[in-house]
Amino acid sequence: MKYVHGTDKKSHDLLMVWFNRFILVIILFSCFFCSGAFFLIVYWAFLGDVYGLRFLLLVVPLLVASIVAFCEGLWCNSKYILDEKGITLIYPLYKRHFPWSTFQRVYISQIRRGVGVSVAYDYIVLMISECGALTRSLSVPECFGYQDHFLIIRKTEARMTEFCKYCIFSDRPAIKAYKYFD
Repeated sequence: MKYVHGTDKKSHDLLMVWFNRFILVIILFSCFFCSGAFFLIVYWAFLGDVYGLRFLLLVVPLLVASIVAFCEGLWCNSKYILDEKGITLIYPLYKRHFPWSTFQRVYISQIRRGVGVSVAYDYIVLMISECGALTRSLSVPECFGYQDHFLIIRKTEARMTEFCKYCIFSDRPAIKAYKYFD
């Protein structure tokens, strides 16, 4: 098993995983804090505290953002296994298998490491369905929202050799190929 966003260098991958786990713990505490604050403010609102509703408007977005960030963090620590049947993604809470026939196209694309970050790495993109997001420059966190349309796996030479055993790489799709855009 290899990490989806790893480089197959043990020191890099372990540092990435432990950093992600550290951030996940912070986000998890943030979720608990926001959840507690949410229930406390709702309780105050039922008691007739009008100011509690203002705080509720602040806490709800923080709670939602914390939950999304936690799920994205779990996604960033995913692993994969390739075999002749397809690719299996192993998330911390569940597994998901994709047969090779699921993918319309497999190609290489540069994907930025973060929103607003100019540093980009080459990723293997496994396109499941048409998606306008594939025609523009994406970041790794943005890809989390499109995981029903495509999968991304960090490109290394060893991974390219491994993928070439099971699938054929093609060119990046043109903008004209899509019926809708994001």
